[in-house]
Amino acid sequence: MDSNEFNKVFAAVLTAGLVAMMASFISRKIVHPEKPTETALAIDGVEAAVIDAGPTGPEPILAMLSTADVSAGEALSRACVACHSFNQGGPNKVGPNLYDIVDASVAHLDNYSYSTAMAEWGGNWTYESLNKFFYKPREYMPGTKMNYAGLRDAEDRANLIAYLRTLAASPAALPDEARIAADKVDLGFTEVAEEAEEAAGDAMDEATDAASNAARDAMEAVEDAAETADQAIQEGVTEAGQTVGLEGEEDEVLNPAIRDPAGSDPDAIPSRANQ
Repeated sequence: MDSNEFNKVFAAVLTAGLVAMMASFISRKIVHPEKPTETALAIDGVEAAVIDAGPTGPEPILAMLSTADVSAGEALSRACVACHSFNQGGPNKVGPNLYDIVDASVAHLDNYSYSTAMAEWGGNWTYESLNKFFYKPREYMPGTKMNYAGLRDAEDRANLIAYLRTLAASPAALPDEARIAADKVDLGFTEVAEEAEEAAGDAMDEATDAASNAARDAMEAVEDAAETADQAIQEGVTEAGQTVGLEGEEDEVLNPAIRDPAGSDPDAIPSRANQ
């Protein structure tokens, strides 16, 4: 194998190695396997370990209200018109009229027969309570007549509540930063946000370190490859020089004129010109 072929083979092997290494690094950053929250195999006498998955209730929406899409909220409310009216002075249906509902008492209409659970609930329909109620009505208020599974998407709930806020002569004030922060604490999302931020920082540090190490390893591999290739070339040149030297010695043995151009060696074979 000559030096060019050796260099090509070595470069191919080096390239394949680098591609495999980078593919492994990228795959670890893209694919994040989900860890189970419970042990898969129950063992008698051993209490199953449960991993805290974080808050399972509704996400805070108070910070979204100032930029919520009121038109989208109105569109969502159309799914409720069979049970509710939304205009001022509108009739009660299966459910009560919802005009001016934000900040109103929970059971605020005297001409509607509320469920016992809602009639005895107390308090007002604040942004916070509406968010929890719309998320899962029967879970938030067991015993309610509200026959609705719930609105799971936080943005949808924010849009719907923002629309309900407009249904009033004097819409309720939007929440301030202190109230927004308190709602996050109440729903358990403050620690989650901090942990997510910390995890993102750790992931960024790990990615930076991994990229730096990969770049350093790749550079070292390239330098080693260059050194090996240079050594191979030098060895090839040396071998070629030795081969040329041997061929010159053979010519000198076979051609006496080269070995003894003056004809002074009596053992030399006479050339045709001297015969």
